[in-house]
Amino acid sequence: MPPRKGLAISLLAFLFPLYWIVPLFGQYDPVSVTSLYLGCVSLIAMGLVQLMATRLPVLEELFGSLDRQYLLHKWLGICAVLAFLLHDMLEPEFAGLGPETGLSDFGAELGEIAYYGLCGLVLASLLMLIPYHIWRWSHKFTGLLFALSALHFVLVLKPVDLSDPLSLYVLFFCVVGILSYLYTLLPWHLFRQGFDYRISSLERAGGALSVWLEPLGNKLSGRPGQFAFVRFDGSVPTGPHPFSFSSAPDEGGRIRFTIRNLGDDTALMHRVLKEGDRARISPAFGRFQTDRKSCREIWIAAGVGVTPFLAMARAYRGEKKVDLFHTVRDGKDAIHFDELKAVAARYPDFSVHLVESRGGERLSVSQIIRETHVNIRQLSVLFCGPSAMRREFQRDFVKSGLPGRRFRYDHFELRSDIGLSKTVRWLLSGCARVVRNLSGARGRSTG
Repeated sequence: MPPRKGLAISLLAFLFPLYWIVPLFGQYDPVSVTSLYLGCVSLIAMGLVQLMATRLPVLEELFGSLDRQYLLHKWLGICAVLAFLLHDMLEPEFAGLGPETGLSDFGAELGEIAYYGLCGLVLASLLMLIPYHIWRWSHKFTGLLFALSALHFVLVLKPVDLSDPLSLYVLFFCVVGILSYLYTLLPWHLFRQGFDYRISSLERAGGALSVWLEPLGNKLSGRPGQFAFVRFDGSVPTGPHPFSFSSAPDEGGRIRFTIRNLGDDTALMHRVLKEGDRARISPAFGRFQTDRKSCREIWIAAGVGVTPFLAMARAYRGEKKVDLFHTVRDGKDAIHFDELKAVAARYPDFSVHLVESRGGERLSVSQIIRETHVNIRQLSVLFCGPSAMRREFQRDFVKSGLPGRRFRYDHFELRSDIGLSKTVRWLLSGCARVVRNLSGARGRSTG
């Protein structure tokens, strides 16, 4: 779920306009006033979405770590579109405010353009039906559509002047959002405080590409469990992608990222990256780390979700007892497993458990407790993997007596849907089968 602090800030931002909205119910049509409020909520949510898109480090203090901000960003986008949808359906009509003018008509048209555009972009994001690089490019239009929505608010007839507190409050979020959007359009804004590196070596590890980089100037500082955005500038430049450190920056500034082939861009990296290619790396983000107060930890990784634990294992010095459970489809897919076994051989309190799902084995909380003999109430659990798996483990650990605050996780999927993509793909495949069957039947009847 989104961070509580960020959620609380967002809810307060939505509720505050009611101070000025509620008195309007006694003066105007309640449906129209409700529509006005929903329009304000939509603009506030979109302003916050644009602000979080800047990825400014200071926002981690307000909205939580960047991976949690992505989750809040997604749900605020959904909230904005739903509020906009209801605002449009209720069709606000404020009689006696004055005649419709060309400007107010123009403002209404801008609202319609923004409405349909935002619905399309948000739906495409949620369904994840388009490749990442196209999604990243198309996502930039949300700021433009937000600016049209803000202009719509300025131009249309409403029962408050632009100088009234309600308007000024909403316009504050509009200005912040538009300035944030313009900031994100600056060339490589994410890397304005970035670091120049070069690839010093490449190796294959469990179906993944392990990339070691060395600094060409200032060194990036970061700790195990964090991640950074990387842009490779080789013969075929790549867009910025977030990768967890599989080895956090050492004293000389050397960093390792381990990249799994999971899409078009990462497949391109596997093919074209070579030693000597330059890279630009953003500052480190994230707050996924071990619990300093705990002397007993369980680490659970699914697939490439082992990368932050690799960095933690490389920094491990026997300070606490740790059991790492790495679940993969096949043992050959276990990334840097020999490296983890070497840490386990060096430190008796570090144990590695490989779970292969191909043979039907499925990791469970009861299995973890049985194999480690842990006292569940004195345990801390760290998890990195898909959200569905994380929710299942979190629920079962809490049911077994683990305090909820001791289940820590990295939000593994920065781009995620809300469970609709599988449904839509199933519907599309069903429609395709129907079309094929009808075409076949027509062919047989004419033959």
